[in-house]
Amino acid sequence: DDKISKLSYEVDDFISLMITKHNMDPLHLGAIMAARIFLVNQHVGSGDDFKELLLRIPDIKPKSVEVMH
Repeated sequence: DDKISKLSYEVDDFISLMITKHNMDPLHLGAIMAARIFLVNQHVGSGDDFKELLLRIPDIKPKSVEVMH
């Protein structure tokens, strides 16, 4: 879907900007962002669903990943 692709690219750009602006490695930025997203989901009542979603992330590494667009 074009809307999802566009949003994904915007998120990639935002992540890149935050890493550069705050001189932070992706792991630490990701931890902060995941915690904030978790808190938002808790606040709106979808915290359990969000935790379930995280548990479903596959532990298989893709052969290649396009990191930034």
